[in-house]
Amino acid sequence: MADPAIYRDGLPPEAFTTAAFAKVEDARLWPRTWVCIGAAAEIPAPGDLLPYTVGVHGIHVQRLSDGGLVGRFNKAQHGGCHFIPLQCQSGRKTRCGFTSCGYSLDRDPIPAAPDGGETPEMYQYLGMRPDRLGAVTVHAEGPLLFVSVEPSDAPPATGALPPVVRPLDRTTVNANWKLVATSLGDRPQADLPAGNLVLLRDEDECCAVILQPIAPARTACRIVLLSERSLDEKATARWRGELDERFAGAVAWQATGRPSGEPSSAVAGWQARLIGALLKSGPERRPVRNSAYPRNHRYGFVA
Repeated sequence: MADPAIYRDGLPPEAFTTAAFAKVEDARLWPRTWVCIGAAAEIPAPGDLLPYTVGVHGIHVQRLSDGGLVGRFNKAQHGGCHFIPLQCQSGRKTRCGFTSCGYSLDRDPIPAAPDGGETPEMYQYLGMRPDRLGAVTVHAEGPLLFVSVEPSDAPPATGALPPVVRPLDRTTVNANWKLVATSLGDRPQADLPAGNLVLLRDEDECCAVILQPIAPARTACRIVLLSERSLDEKATARWRGELDERFAGAVAWQATGRPSGEPSSAVAGWQARLIGALLKSGPERRPVRNSAYPRNHRYGFVA
């Protein structure tokens, strides 16, 4: 997948259907790019924690007592398992009753205890010594949060975004994440500033759709509405209706294995950046072993 000839006519058909291509993205795309994980408003209080999986790297962002943010690798990259179970090696994120890790579906944001301290649910993320966990770079762009496992480029520029934030929904679309991005990006006034972020603008409103692949043909979508004022139910229903239509288009494309028609200029530019990241030279980032404590000789980072 590192041969430029494969991408002569854009993304190949296997990019939308195969677990093999998803593994290439896990190794060559997600660790090397800025990934949008949600809105800062989802973790408003000190100690609140937002989990996210970047490829197969389980990470979290936590609100500090001074209002700042810190990003870290999760303490237990396999959710506390000593090895990756077979059911978690299929390329499909699983629903785990124990915790969320690099191979399972993410939990919702975890609020801190009333005194700002940790809760039992946070242990698999923080462990006993959060200060010893591997660091993840965090960047706040307006109301949105971005992380990078290995930052090499400048953070994405989203342009001015409305200040009022309303997390709308978390939903799953039965289509490859690139098909979902393409369907959303074909809309007028759409912008794709980061690999997994699509911004749909409409006068003084903006709908941010954060895409996370959870299987070759399944995408988890975190939807955040941004506006200059509080949104009423009529406005949210309008956005839901448009998103449902765009998601349905991606599902229809999944049945054929690739998008139809010529992409918009926004989508074409996004695809070019995506291909450039996949072809970028340098060592691939292999998964972190069970523990993310970098000074632990046995369970440190894999070179």
